[in-house]
Amino acid sequence: SWHAALEGCCGPGGESPADTHAIREALEKLAARGEKFAALHSKKKEHTGHCRQPLLSTWIQGLVHLSPERPFFEAVETVLRGAGPSAMARLSEHLDQLADLETPSVRAPYRTLLTAVAVAAGLQQEESPGGEGLSSQSVHPWVDETLQLLSGTGAGACGHSKGLSCDAFVLAVLGRRPQDVRLSCYNLSSRAERLAGKLFLGMDGVWHSGLTVHGYEYWYGGNVWHCRSGRTPFGTPDFTVLLGRTYWSRPELLAALRSELLPRFTVDGYDVLKQNCNDFCDAVSMLLVGRHIPSDIRYQA
Repeated sequence: SWHAALEGCCGPGGESPADTHAIREALEKLAARGEKFAALHSKKKEHTGHCRQPLLSTWIQGLVHLSPERPFFEAVETVLRGAGPSAMARLSEHLDQLADLETPSVRAPYRTLLTAVAVAAGLQQEESPGGEGLSSQSVHPWVDETLQLLSGTGAGACGHSKGLSCDAFVLAVLGRRPQDVRLSCYNLSSRAERLAGKLFLGMDGVWHSGLTVHGYEYWYGGNVWHCRSGRTPFGTPDFTVLLGRTYWSRPELLAALRSELLPRFTVDGYDVLKQNCNDFCDAVSMLLVGRHIPSDIRYQA
């Protein structure tokens, strides 16, 4: 079924032959319906003569287009896109609460997923600390109304499986895979400087941090810089910290950097104590995953 193929593509083992066959079969039907999808199969790579392969997100969107649950996923997409890119950070944070980062393929009930969307989109408030978090109590009416779009009353393909993994859910709704957001930390001092700093200042070195996502690292040092991960002038990180996962796309991040962070993190605004590389990484982390970087890194100069 389309649902089994969708879940299979997002599991830890990747695609099985049966899943791949089901997806390709669905895409063939979809390609026959419109020139847009047919072009993905017929377009040639320049100078190679090979067919360009559709991305996995295109496969999933094709399955959703053909599935009986299409109105359900379209309703969720409409709410999320209407709430703007900032909702992606809130959604990342809430879905990380539902699934362990090490086992993202565990299924979550549809009501729980929709409640996370409602909170991320600002339709309802998150329950106060000490409550049950993203529970099914006191949910926004939109949650129940959208649940009714699952084959009428939640029966059928989606109702039978009782839910989707967080990754599969977002991939079906937005055509996006979650991206790891990591903080890279570099000790820029020499061994002698580290020893002297430890003895006389209680510091173990001069630290720099950069934030990595989508295969690029971003950092602040007077100007805001970015380059391919692993190609920064600082060498190999002494350690990295997984901050979470984000559903922001790279174009959305670049747009936010230009409009929100570049006016703040300028050459004249750099201050080694008050506004440094750690403050920049913290601001980007808040955009992407809705949480601060670790405090012991955030407040070190």
